[in-house]
Amino acid sequence: MKPSEESGGWQELGDWIPGYRGYQALEARRESDRLQREMLARILEDVKTPLNQAALRLAEEMQLEPLPLCERLRGELDRLIGSFRGAVDGYSGFFDSVQVDEAMLERVYEFDFSLLGRTKEIAEKIEAIPHQAPAETATAIREVFTLINELTFLWKQREELLMGLQ
Repeated sequence: MKPSEESGGWQELGDWIPGYRGYQALEARRESDRLQREMLARILEDVKTPLNQAALRLAEEMQLEPLPLCERLRGELDRLIGSFRGAVDGYSGFFDSVQVDEAMLERVYEFDFSLLGRTKEIAEKIEAIPHQAPAETATAIREVFTLINELTFLWKQREELLMGLQ
C-alpha cells in the first residue's frame, strides 16, 4: 500500500519504522532553530532601510556628526545578521540527541523568546530614528548600541547552552 493522505501518509509509515519518530523530532528541532535564526536576521535586515533613510536625511541637512554612528550601526547589524544566519543548523550536543532534556529545551525557548523581544526592541528604536530631530539621532543610535550589546550577550549565552558549555 502506498502512503496516502487517507492513511496518514508518511506519518503512518513512520510509526512502524523504529527510531523514525525520534529522527523526525530531531529534524523538527533543527528546522525550528533555523527558522528562529532567520526570523531574527530578517527583522534586522528590514531595519536597515529606515537607518539608510536617517543617514540620507542627515546628509541632506548637513548634520554630519551622527553619520559615522549610522555606518557603525549598519556594520553591527550586518555582524548580527551574519551570526544568526551563519550559525550551524543545530548543535550536535543538543540537536543530535533523540531524547532532549525538557528543562534544557525550556531554557533554549526562554533564550529564543528573549532574543526575539530584544531584536524587536532594536527594530523599533531604529525605525524611530528617521523621525527624530537630527540633534537627537546620535543619542538614539547610542541607545541602540546598548541594546545590540545585550542581544549579542544573549546570543552568546544561547550558543554556549546549545554547545553544552552552560
